[in-house]
Amino acid sequence: MRRLALVLLLVAAPAVAGGGSILDDPAFVVSVDRGLARLYDLDAGGARAAFAEVRRRYPDHPAVELLDALPGWWAVQLDPDDRSRLPAVEAAMGRVLARAERRLAADPTDADGRFFKAAALGFRGRLRSLAGDWIPAAWDGKRALDLVRDLQAEQPRNADLAFGLGLYDYYAAVIPDEYPVFKPLRPFFPHADRGRGVRLLEQVMADGRFARTESAYYLLLIHLYFEEDYARALRYAAWLRREHPGNALFHVYEARALAGAGQWERVAAVCEEVLARQRQGRPGYDGPQVEVALYHLGRSLLERGRFREALVPLQRLESLAAGRGRRGGFRTLGQLRQGMARDALEERAAAVAHYRRALELADTSQAHRRARGYLGRPFAPAAPPAAAAARAAAP
Repeated sequence: MRRLALVLLLVAAPAVAGGGSILDDPAFVVSVDRGLARLYDLDAGGARAAFAEVRRRYPDHPAVELLDALPGWWAVQLDPDDRSRLPAVEAAMGRVLARAERRLAADPTDADGRFFKAAALGFRGRLRSLAGDWIPAAWDGKRALDLVRDLQAEQPRNADLAFGLGLYDYYAAVIPDEYPVFKPLRPFFPHADRGRGVRLLEQVMADGRFARTESAYYLLLIHLYFEEDYARALRYAAWLRREHPGNALFHVYEARALAGAGQWERVAAVCEEVLARQRQGRPGYDGPQVEVALYHLGRSLLERGRFREALVPLQRLESLAAGRGRRGGFRTLGQLRQGMARDALEERAAAVAHYRRALELADTSQAHRRARGYLGRPFAPAAPPAAAAARAAAP
C-alpha cells in the first residue's frame, strides 16, 4: 500500500482560512463540523444534509462545490482502484477553481479565493496521482503549497494550515528515495524535512480543528508503511477508531497495523468485526474493505499454524475479488497465502497451482518474487509442531 504515499505527494488541502473569510461565520463552522463528523463515519447522506446549509447561505461561494464533492472523494478513498469516480470529483474541483479564480480576479488578496484555490489544487493533485498522472499531480501540489505558505505567513497561529506543510515536508523528503521517477523533481521541492513533517502533523492533530482526523490518518500511514513503527501506527489507529467508530477504512487499518505488529489474535478479532458489519450492511463495509479483512484473517490463521482454517477466508477472498474483476492487490496476496497454506499441509500440487495463479495476476508487495521462490523451494512453516498439529487435524 505504499502507493498511497504517491497519492499524497506534495498535495494537501489546507484546513481553514481566516480574516474576512467565510469561516468567520459561526453557522458555517457548525455546518462543517456536523458534516465532517457524518462524513468520517461514512454517512454521505448526513454529510450532504449538513453541508446543504452552506449552499443556502452562500450559493455562489467556492466552499459549496468543495463540500459537495467530499462524499465523492471519500468514495474514492474507500476504493482507490475504482477509477470510475475520479472524473466527477475532478470536475467538481474544476468548479471550485473557477469560483476561486473569479474572487481573485476581483481581489488578488482575497483569503477565501486563495484558500479554496489551494484546496482544489490539492484535491486535484491527489486525483491525478491516483490516475497515474504523476507530474501534473506534483505541479498541482506545488501551486497549492505556495498558496498555503502565503496563508500561513498571514495566519501564524492557525494550526490547521500546518497540515499541508507537514505532508509536504514528509513526502517530499521520502518519495524521491522510494520512487526514483521523482528524483529529477527534487530541485523544485527543496528544504523538505522528514522529521519536521511528522512534528507538524502531530501539532495539527493536537491543536487543529478541522484537520485533526486527516492528520491522524496520514500519521498512521506514515508510521505503518514508511517508518515501520507499528506501536505508533496502532496509537493513531486507536484514536481514529475511537473518534470515528463507523469508518470502515479506519477499521481495516487497525487490522493492518496489528498485523505489522504481529498481534495475530487481535488481527483476527478485528477482521471478524469487519466481516460482521459487512453482513449487517453497514456503510463502507463492502468489497474493498472485506477483501482486506479476509486477507488478514487468513494470514492471521496461517501465522498461527491453522493452515486448513486459513484457506476458508482466503478462498472467499478469491471468489469476491474475481467477481469484482480484480487483477491484483489482495487477490494476488491471497493466492500467495493459499499456496503457503497448501505447502504447510503438504499439498504440493495445489500449492504450485496457487503460486502460478499469483504470477498471472498483477504484482504487489513483492508477491511475484515470493511466489517464484516458493515454486523453487516449498514454503516451510517457522513452527513445525504447529504445522504437524494442523495436518493431523485436517479432514
